[in-house]
Amino acid sequence: MKKLLIIPLLFVCFMGMGQEKSLQDLGSAISADEKAGRVPSLSNLELFAAAAKKRNDEISYNEAAEKIIYCYKLQKYWVELFKNFRLKFGHNSRLNLDLLRLEYSTDQFTKANEFSEFAQLLLLAGCPAESLKVIERGFKAGALGTGAEAEKHKSLRSIAQKKLAEINIKPADHSLTAEKRKTVQLYQT
Repeated sequence: MKKLLIIPLLFVCFMGMGQEKSLQDLGSAISADEKAGRVPSLSNLELFAAAAKKRNDEISYNEAAEKIIYCYKLQKYWVELFKNFRLKFGHNSRLNLDLLRLEYSTDQFTKANEFSEFAQLLLLAGCPAESLKVIERGFKAGALGTGAEAEKHKSLRSIAQKKLAEINIKPADHSLTAEKRKTVQLYQT
């Protein structure tokens, strides 16, 4: 009963004049839940995130988004975190492939260009098995293999298959690094 009264009261405070106070109250409620070993309520976390966003407090917003992702696995917050990461660090080529891997693993890819560009980057990085998995997933999702770009998608699949076959043909070849062998083994399963 007590919890039910706190949430609307905090929401009214947030929407009204006590925005700073409501942010502190929400933060305290979330911290109290965590200290007690409870999962903070989704409504408290979302109100905290909304209040932080309204105040342009990126650190608090990201903290709330991370807790929502950790506790409730909501996809929309992944998108926000990826966007904020890109804004903060810009286009960092060293991190780009890893960031794309995170986006892919959280099912953020829906468009053909997202699948094909990621697959091409993986091929350039020497990861044909992983690239082929991305391509096959794109075909299965219906993003690849359709429309005006269908032939390019099929060509990309063919290239990935050939590169993977080249690695598989020469397993005893010493030019195949241990890292590439691990990649092949990891993505063939």
